[in-house]
Amino acid sequence: MKKIFLIKKVKLSLLLIFAFLLFLPKTIQLRADGGVGYKGIYINNKSTKSWYKVHDVDWNYTGCGDYQFKHAPSFDGVNFGKFNPDDKLEIAGFAVVGWTNSANDFVVGKLQYKIWKERTPEPDAWTGHVTAGNYDEPCGDKSWQQVCSSGNDRVMGYIDSSLDIKPTEVGIYNFKIQALGRVNYCNGSFNTNDGPFMTAKFEVVQPTGYYYKSEGNVTWTDPSNWKVSTDGVNYTNASTAPSSVGEGELYQVIVDEGHTLTLTTNAVTPSTGNFIVNGTLELGAGGSVSTAPTYGVGSTLIYNRDVTLPATEWPRYSIEGADYPENFTAGKFPHNVGVASGTLKIEAPDKLHKQYMGGDLTIESGAIVEFDMNQENEPRDGDCFRVAGNLDNYGTIRQTNINRSAFSCTNFTNHSGATTTLSGDAKGGDLVVYGDFMNNGDNASAVNINGRALIFRGTADQTLGGSAPGAYEIDYLIIDKDGGVVTVEHDIICDGEGTDAGASNSGGGSITVMGNTVLDLSDVTVTVSEIGDAKYWSTIDCKDGGKIRTNAKTVLNIYGHQNNNTGNLSFDQSEPNVTNVIGQLNLDRVGGVLNFDNDFVVADKLQIKQGKLNGGTTASIRLDALAVGTLSSTNTTAALEVKDLVFTKVAGGEMNSAQFYKNGRTLTINGKVRTLVDFIQTDNWSFVSFPYAVTAATTLDGVSATDVSLGQYNAATRAQNVSGWENAVFPMEANKGYIVHKGSVGQLYFDGNVNGTDAMFNSTRTLTLTYTPAEALCNAGWNFIAHPLSVNGIPSLTDGEFAYRYDPSLDEYKLYFYQYNPGYSYTAGAAMKPFDALFVKTPNATTLNLSYNTATPQGVLRKAVKQAQAVIPDEIIRLNLLAQGKSYETLIRVKSEATAGEDVMYDAPYSTPMQVTTPRMYTLINGTAYALNSVPENTTIPVGIRVPSTGEYTFTWEKGNEYQAVLKDKTAGKGIDMNKNLSYTFTVDAFGDINDRFEISVPQRTITNVALGNDDFGFDVSVAEGTILFNNLNAPAQISVFDVAGRLVEAKNVTSPQAVFNINRSGVYLLKVVDELGTDQIKVLVK
Repeated sequence: MKKIFLIKKVKLSLLLIFAFLLFLPKTIQLRADGGVGYKGIYINNKSTKSWYKVHDVDWNYTGCGDYQFKHAPSFDGVNFGKFNPDDKLEIAGFAVVGWTNSANDFVVGKLQYKIWKERTPEPDAWTGHVTAGNYDEPCGDKSWQQVCSSGNDRVMGYIDSSLDIKPTEVGIYNFKIQALGRVNYCNGSFNTNDGPFMTAKFEVVQPTGYYYKSEGNVTWTDPSNWKVSTDGVNYTNASTAPSSVGEGELYQVIVDEGHTLTLTTNAVTPSTGNFIVNGTLELGAGGSVSTAPTYGVGSTLIYNRDVTLPATEWPRYSIEGADYPENFTAGKFPHNVGVASGTLKIEAPDKLHKQYMGGDLTIESGAIVEFDMNQENEPRDGDCFRVAGNLDNYGTIRQTNINRSAFSCTNFTNHSGATTTLSGDAKGGDLVVYGDFMNNGDNASAVNINGRALIFRGTADQTLGGSAPGAYEIDYLIIDKDGGVVTVEHDIICDGEGTDAGASNSGGGSITVMGNTVLDLSDVTVTVSEIGDAKYWSTIDCKDGGKIRTNAKTVLNIYGHQNNNTGNLSFDQSEPNVTNVIGQLNLDRVGGVLNFDNDFVVADKLQIKQGKLNGGTTASIRLDALAVGTLSSTNTTAALEVKDLVFTKVAGGEMNSAQFYKNGRTLTINGKVRTLVDFIQTDNWSFVSFPYAVTAATTLDGVSATDVSLGQYNAATRAQNVSGWENAVFPMEANKGYIVHKGSVGQLYFDGNVNGTDAMFNSTRTLTLTYTPAEALCNAGWNFIAHPLSVNGIPSLTDGEFAYRYDPSLDEYKLYFYQYNPGYSYTAGAAMKPFDALFVKTPNATTLNLSYNTATPQGVLRKAVKQAQAVIPDEIIRLNLLAQGKSYETLIRVKSEATAGEDVMYDAPYSTPMQVTTPRMYTLINGTAYALNSVPENTTIPVGIRVPSTGEYTFTWEKGNEYQAVLKDKTAGKGIDMNKNLSYTFTVDAFGDINDRFEISVPQRTITNVALGNDDFGFDVSVAEGTILFNNLNAPAQISVFDVAGRLVEAKNVTSPQAVFNINRSGVYLLKVVDELGTDQIKVLVK
């Protein structure tokens, strides 16, 4: 084919143009190397489609494919005929032929049209247009619509349009067009070749026949409540039913809003456009229609028969063409659908046709909707059945066979008494909701999605909830949204399983959150898979911007023995320290990995039993003040990798602190350890220290704090009977005790350059203590140290070693004393906590080691440290002073080895509170205050107090000591039997120290009501001449031997299964054995 220059016969015009062009700059290219040829229009005339030529050019090109219009009749002068209002007259396509020899040339065309009634003025503007290619900017958007070509000849066009151009008003119409074409050369110039104006005609006529319109509820075979007309304007009461109208004479049937047409026969209905249901169409047994109705908004289709498949009354739609996916033709499908009785079956016959409805689906009690949508080629979440409105199930929804396709709705509600069961196959049968999911059934399994997916889509906020009791089992929970929040209001279990163990699923984890959306798991427990099960997709996966929102009540359990699947957590950071806080996160996945890509806070428990939780080098974890983190003590695969591991410590109150049990597993810290100290009061110093060196305290913004003061303790000064407190400055030394004061409430970071292999994560740790001598033994041997571990600790102390933990809530020091009181068992909050500073007093000049033995339970949370087992307590009298709504204590220990004076190995000095106004409670030895006073029997112990004001105060104690101890109030002249009473209230007339008013007398111990011996003690006792022999003791144990008068003959603490007592005199003796199993008493005769 040759180039087209469009040479015309008017030579004068060409010469003038040529002369004008001579004066243009030579750098401008004026012609494109190509041309435009003939053009055609594709007309749909009552469902018959034909080409018409709208611009004829003498080219030798042969048409291709469906674009055979070179020899088509001319559009000009065509009369398309007469049309009823519901007949089709459409522009179904347009094409233009062009020629180019360059890849930068673009052939495009545009068809303009206008339609007006004959004998009325022609409108100035075109009614509309269609294009082939981007006519206005062909080089801006190089989007071709080329459909076929031959050499350099190209056909641009399409034939899948459905542009309706027929008016509804009766009359004769002119249909005028002009086809435009151009070849554009992207460097600046173009050739055009526009077709002539052409005009065709058509006529819209008034149809003939009978028009029926309901006036109430109607049937097909009864004229009652029908109105009839022959022109569609003037109606009268019908005397014959629609079923009696002759073939071809029934033109229109309208069921008005609020009326019901009930069909129990086969109804020959008019064309779709003239069978209009604005009310209700009810199909009973035997009822059917011959044409699909046009459904009005608010209309309802009701099925009320045994078993049925949607037929003519409910056409399927094709997923190809302009109707897919969202622009469904109004009225083409039912609006509301009700299943009143029987079974409605929904099938997907092939992958190209689906079922759609524009409103709500209601399934009544006793009715069934059954899905059988087995489409191999459907995508995992392809919805073959669409409910544009809400789905309310009062009956039964079930899926038979293998369902590969999904069904969708806006709000889904399973009501009381209803059941919904999805396919157990892992390849399809999902439920897609664009609104809320509510299970109000009788139990959680009333909606059974244990095998398939519940998918949330759209941009609106949505809810997963309902009133059904129990945890919802949902095999896959997929959040695939472009915005909005999905709020889970019910505990859920997501297995990621299906009948083939989930091996065929390709959608991600059991819980998948993707897109610009948030899954809100606040206040609920979410469990992924089951412990010990091997599920291929049993994890949680946040991707493509998807986030989860949690709070301090959220529990997230990620189980399942699948080591080939990697999940990912991404927490909502919209409100840091609020929306990214999680109560518990439990991971148990053998060798599986769960990544997290941003920071989160644990309020309660982080437990990694198996598998790895991985934040890499970018994401950190903060453990809140009551949180416990644990790597398994039994499974070696447990591992954690983070950027920073952040502990929270409260300075004030009970000084709560986060804990982390490494248990010898792999802990990788790519950044640093940080402690976020929350200073909740400004009137006290806080006993806060660290097992690592701290350069400076910084604010949350990373700026060095300016309102922080440090103090340290000088043992040498204390040894001289002077207060040991003195100022200190940064940096803070590792494992050294400090007191810290902040000028205002708030939080500060104390960072340490340590990693996961640091000794602070060990289960035991040894610190070297020093001894500073003093003239007064109560001032000697003081050490001020930091609790060296990342968990609560129990000190291992020997005779003469005493540990003191400061309790700021009481402004009092809590006492630990060797093996008889490890962990301060009688006070729940008195464990030595991470980042505490504490005092330890040693008894002599020997360098001693202090070891901390951590309790290593798997995931024990918020429990007080247990008293060590196999420990025999001495007889302890714990005396409390109730003052200012708080309880202050002192301890008296009855110990045979002790003296009434100062015993460096048995007596613990009293440590003075930080505030002078704090009430005090202590005993006195030679005028010196003691927190623990060990005495032998038959001793009187002075008791001292300090009270801040006059008034009424109370002593309390625990009943049950074996000594008939008596509390004496010398001022009041009273003696109180401490075995018969539990408290004593007294009045103080003058505030200050009171050291000479109260005392406790401990008499010689006597034993009464001794049980007779029996044979079931768990140990063996034999008596030889002058000897009592014990075997198979549950050591350690404490054994006491008394004579018949109740006097103690001998007592021993034994650590082996055997013990021997040499008794010099014959007689009856009482034996008391105390071990961890309890107390046994037995009477024996010694010869």
